[in-house]
Amino acid sequence: MIRVTDKLRFDTFKQNLMYIQKSIARNQDMVSAGKKILDPSDDSVVFSKNVEIQATKQLDVQFQRNLGRAKTLNSLYETSLTQISDLLAKAEEIAVSATSETSTAETRRYASEEIKGIIEHLVTVANSKLGNTYIFSGKKLTTTAFTLNADYTVDFNGSNDVQQIYVDAGERSDLGLSGNGVFYTNDAYAYYGNSYTGSVYSNSYYKTDNSRFLVNITGAGVPGTATYQYSTDGGTTWNGSDLTTATISATASQYVIDGTNNKIVFNDGTSDYTVTIGPGTYTADGLAAAIKAGMEGATAAADSYSVTYDAATGKFAIRNDDNAANPGTVTLKWSDANSTAAGILGFDTVDKEIGKGKTINGDYLGGMFIDGAGVANSTNKGTKMVFGATGTLAADDKFLDEISAFDVLKKLKDGLESDDTDTISETLRDLKIVMEEVEKNLVETGTFGNQIDSLINEKSDRATLYDEITAEMMDSDLGQLTVDFNTLTNTYQALIYAMSKMQSMTILNYLK
Repeated sequence: MIRVTDKLRFDTFKQNLMYIQKSIARNQDMVSAGKKILDPSDDSVVFSKNVEIQATKQLDVQFQRNLGRAKTLNSLYETSLTQISDLLAKAEEIAVSATSETSTAETRRYASEEIKGIIEHLVTVANSKLGNTYIFSGKKLTTTAFTLNADYTVDFNGSNDVQQIYVDAGERSDLGLSGNGVFYTNDAYAYYGNSYTGSVYSNSYYKTDNSRFLVNITGAGVPGTATYQYSTDGGTTWNGSDLTTATISATASQYVIDGTNNKIVFNDGTSDYTVTIGPGTYTADGLAAAIKAGMEGATAAADSYSVTYDAATGKFAIRNDDNAANPGTVTLKWSDANSTAAGILGFDTVDKEIGKGKTINGDYLGGMFIDGAGVANSTNKGTKMVFGATGTLAADDKFLDEISAFDVLKKLKDGLESDDTDTISETLRDLKIVMEEVEKNLVETGTFGNQIDSLINEKSDRATLYDEITAEMMDSDLGQLTVDFNTLTNTYQALIYAMSKMQSMTILNYLK
């Protein structure tokens, strides 16, 4: 028989009391916090999952802030673009009226004053601000986007590229519009009276500054063989030597590869590889084949890649084939200084990832630059001009790499002042071109607004889902906690009572 001493009984009661007290305290902590898991030791897996979800929710909060900012800015763009569209439509009405038989030199001079007012108003809209930033200045947020000169020419002072924001994990989106993309067309512009009636393309949006190139055909021929010179001062001076025009054709020999533009650096997920293209003059299809052979020759024998040229868009495309041996992701390291072929292929100097079975397209036109160079430089400003594969170019045909809404209005003003109905008529076509550009931006802005709303709703729905998941994992059952509390307090009181009774017992109780 084991002897149960008073000390043993006391210690047992004490331990039970402490356990009950601790349980009551924890019960109250769970009631106060509304959570059933308070520490990692309660359930390390659930606690860790909750921490992960909370971190994701915090990121989503930031994404929602970004989206809210984008929504506000996009609304301002829609308002501004609508005003721009209305002003250009008013200018078109004035031009149409000025070409009518009832219009006189005097009424045209009055109309020129209206056009001056439209130009001034347009510059004001173009310099719209959100807070302290100009919305059409690109990345030069605090720089006045446009300057109106005394002769009613207008200069763009912003940057062609715009800021970006994260709208989701690993997903970025442009925030805003550059004035260059709104008030200037991205395609080349053919002069009136040109013999050439085919297509002409430019990548003016990718210029490194706001200069403009005028091209004059010096020798007649089909697009692939005609010659030209270019000017950066509106035709006052020319480059001095004839160059061969670039064509969108996939079969014209025109891609000159040499030591300045012959390398591509890419990574297959494990190592960097450098493709060196042999020197020579290639067709677009021939250059694509050489790049494919170079990439496949640089990596494992079983790897396969597809390189193609689209004569409809003038762009190259590179595909990481859906081959079992191929790496999961290939990175074209265009930002590497050794990737000198980026420009001639029409890729920005930004790294591009290509998942297995995925294709990445060029950012702009493939081909030589406007000065005949195979790389972007301070002379060509990263500008190209490419002609269609059909049609005949004639001497003195002229082309601009872009057309400006402000230039068109200035031309209209001058035509009205000089009573030149031919010039006024010409501006009608020009106005339609720039109005189409504005309308395109309006459509894109509306589409982007819908995307923003969709993303905001998605984030809201995801936040609700996360709340439901965390509630299921972490939230306490207040009804059950109340029952547990009552049980614990009753047990505690019973222990106290029992202990008090036990303390009052002596040997005399057993002698009765």
